[in-house]
Amino acid sequence: MRAWYQKQEKALMIGLASILLSTFLMNLEFNFLESALYDARMRLGPQPAASSDIVIVALDDYSTSKLDEFSPLPLDQHVRFLELIEGYRPKAVGYLVDLSRSAQSFPESLQSEWSSRLISSASRLESAGAPFLLGTRFDVNGEVVPPYPLSLLPHAIAMIHKDGNVFGEDKVTRRALVNLYGRNSFHVDLARKLGLSDRITSLRGQFAEPGLDADYVFFRYQGNTQYSATQPDKNAYPVYSFVDVLDGKVAAAELAGKIILVGTVARDDSNDFTYTPYSKKPGANPKLIVHANVLDSVLNDRGLVEAPSWFHFLVTTALILFVIWSVFTYTPLYGVINTVALAIGFMAVGQILFMVRGLWIREAQPLIGIFLSYYLTVPYRLIQEYKQRWDYQRKNDILLQVEEMKTNFIRLVTHDLKTPVARIQGLAEMVLRKGSRRLEKDETENLRHIVESTDELNHFISSILELTKVESNRVTLT
Repeated sequence: MRAWYQKQEKALMIGLASILLSTFLMNLEFNFLESALYDARMRLGPQPAASSDIVIVALDDYSTSKLDEFSPLPLDQHVRFLELIEGYRPKAVGYLVDLSRSAQSFPESLQSEWSSRLISSASRLESAGAPFLLGTRFDVNGEVVPPYPLSLLPHAIAMIHKDGNVFGEDKVTRRALVNLYGRNSFHVDLARKLGLSDRITSLRGQFAEPGLDADYVFFRYQGNTQYSATQPDKNAYPVYSFVDVLDGKVAAAELAGKIILVGTVARDDSNDFTYTPYSKKPGANPKLIVHANVLDSVLNDRGLVEAPSWFHFLVTTALILFVIWSVFTYTPLYGVINTVALAIGFMAVGQILFMVRGLWIREAQPLIGIFLSYYLTVPYRLIQEYKQRWDYQRKNDILLQVEEMKTNFIRLVTHDLKTPVARIQGLAEMVLRKGSRRLEKDETENLRHIVESTDELNHFISSILELTKVESNRVTLT
């Protein structure tokens, strides 16, 4: 068991570090970064084409100027408009004009024929198979319904949600209200009236907001939400001025069989605008266009599905695991390349899933995990590399010391040996020279062998001394 642990120690430490770092990151919120990444995916990636069934009629500054009225116009203008488009046979009419303000600005119109004619026109549209739905505001007191008899009109809450104290906390519209206190929102109710009740019982990506009796869905934008009256081709949906429809400048074929959304777009009224992933510039994104995007997303069930928390944890852990393993396995240069390539690859896969499958994988924790694990692991590896280098240097110093001691020992021994060897050789030569006549032939031969052997030994000792004179260079680690 101990041998197995020692063998797998590195892998176990990498896995444990990955899990601990991933757990730490998952308990932190990086909504500011995540919302920016979300907006980038929505803004930069190709989105589904806008539905050709939806058209927008804007009660804009041009209309109020031509009619010489103030937004949102008296009831008589709205009656003229509805009675006119009755003959166009639209598919549905979503009226997002605040009729409560019209009633407050022109209270006498409630007692006139205009209110009854407005209700009658809406009823005729309903009878002709073209659902009519009035969008109402919602405040701290609840739904703001126009006064009687306008309250008899079919109505539903048409609220544009802003992330004021949730998610990005930047007042950008990313989610749509599905229902509130058990009642469907304007977009869901209009879709139900169009016969889509089976498909909207539970929208794709629908979720409940904790602490509120409401359901929401992150919806898909079908294109740029910035309004351009002078360049209508840049609008995702066809946009016509209210007054142009009244004056007959818009062909009936442009509105026939269409879902017509009518609303105010007054430049001096900030309530008519919101922030979107496409722009946070004040007065750039009319709520009316956002309503069209929400309705389009509901009609086609294009809600975004957020991956579950356990999936985010697994993805974050796997990415951190790869980074740590890469840092310990490859050279520093390849470690940097692998880390950057992993981050780019992860974002590319997330973008593709977001665009094609409508799957939202949170990227903040994984991306922070990738770079944080790299910057935490690199110093640890440098410490290990320095320790290993220090060990090598220490071993090299010891080897040099041993080598020096060995050299000194050899020098000492060889010097001590050379003297007696020379003495033996000298004595043998002297005996051979002086007593060769009195020595027998065998003795003379033995003395010659002694002289030759001592000469060879002396030569060998001299060679050793010459070798010890060669100085060993110290090995320098680089």
